[in-house]
Amino acid sequence: MPAKEARVAAEPRIRVLLDERFDSGRVLGARQAESLRFQIVGSHVFLLPEGSDDGGDALVDTGFRLMPKKDLLEYQGKLYRGYLDVFVNPYGVAVLVNDLPLEEYLQGVLPLELPPSTYDRFEALKAQAVAARTFALKERGRYADQGFDLFADQRSQVYGGASREHPVTNRAVAETRGVIVAFEGKPIVAMYCSTCGGLTESFSQVFRGGDFSYLRAGILCPDESSPYREWTAEVRAEEILSGLRSRGLDPGPLQRLTISRRTTAGRVAELRLVGEREEIRLEGNDLRTVLGLRSTWILSVEEERNEARRLRRVRIRGRGWGHGVGLCQFGALELAHRGYEWKRILAHYYPGTEDVQWY
Repeated sequence: MPAKEARVAAEPRIRVLLDERFDSGRVLGARQAESLRFQIVGSHVFLLPEGSDDGGDALVDTGFRLMPKKDLLEYQGKLYRGYLDVFVNPYGVAVLVNDLPLEEYLQGVLPLELPPSTYDRFEALKAQAVAARTFALKERGRYADQGFDLFADQRSQVYGGASREHPVTNRAVAETRGVIVAFEGKPIVAMYCSTCGGLTESFSQVFRGGDFSYLRAGILCPDESSPYREWTAEVRAEEILSGLRSRGLDPGPLQRLTISRRTTAGRVAELRLVGEREEIRLEGNDLRTVLGLRSTWILSVEEERNEARRLRRVRIRGRGWGHGVGLCQFGALELAHRGYEWKRILAHYYPGTEDVQWY
């Protein structure tokens, strides 16, 4: 049996990337000065209190840690707990990172992932808090060489800082403090999405890499209340080509799209895009991002062509929003409505796991 990971005694800290590849910026509320300007010149950061003489008052280094004078720091109109680190990372990229305790980070995540003003089932909010905590803990250190742990957008989890906190979601975080979902003593890969469309999908069918027994296909999900349970989208051929070109692919003018393989749950596993020069095959989550679709669960494709018989646009009918792996947020809301407690919700979407007090 695999060795269990050691639980930590203290609450971990998380480093969240807020901005990158900038030339200058301003932070309010720091100990050094109420308003601080910074400018990136090569591999150095010039830090200057607002209103100071540009000539002699600037501090120069490869980076600075800005601490709050009171409780919060402000950057680009948003408030943040913890510290703000501005520096040039080993790859020569200017980054601004929010360093803060994990629980305070979650307070800025939960209201954006599951807004309590719209989705007020408290047991679902607690399940989401545990899933988000587990996700963050598992991802911690993934981008350490670049100076952070997580992105502040959909590449990781959406994070809005202290500006987006809400008393109800703060309570959901507090009432599950330190609890994660574990499998064989280790934090799981806690994937979740908005709407799975009625059936979950396995990890390997969507993402490259191995599979996880607790991220399985075919778990029934009562997400009928989601406005994204079924949808239609019109995508122009030029939009598809633009998505392909952004990945260095150019099959030439498109002639047709063909679903060549589906997963056992019904999503599209492979899509063939036939162009005049070559044929491109997209798999898993790649086809969703290239086509700009809500999900890979495509029910039907209608093609419209121009006078030259080239593809002009496609009308796609589909189900769900997101990758469909793991916890389904709309499904969790319905399960909470049916009386499921947060532990039972998590056990439904992550079978074979256990909730663990990690710190």
